[in-house]
Amino acid sequence: MRIACISWGSVVWKPGVLHCAGPRQAGGPHVPIEFARTVQDGRLTLVLVEGTAPVPTRFVELSYATAEQAQEALAGREVSGVESIGLWPGPEPKYPVGAAAIAAWGSASGFDAVV
Repeated sequence: MRIACISWGSVVWKPGVLHCAGPRQAGGPHVPIEFARTVQDGRLTLVLVEGTAPVPTRFVELSYATAEQAQEALAGREVSGVESIGLWPGPEPKYPVGAAAIAAWGSASGFDAVV
């Protein structure tokens, strides 16, 4: 199974617990990202924001047996609940901003799943 992780911000240079199958690459989907959330340690972070101009992202292929395992790993890396991590294909996302662009990119890029 080919699983991609879309990356921006610190996930690009600090993947933490994620099992990456190779290096981060340019060419991810263009999605609307902006500095709009403060995390527990007070840092301002990049998140998907409706109405913001789409910008290019990076991606990395992950080495997990299932898309759900990759989703759980990314939730662990982000210190968030799994419901905050989008999964394509999957149920209707809790936060649909950028979901259509990610789904189109994942399909066109030959991935079985994208987190």
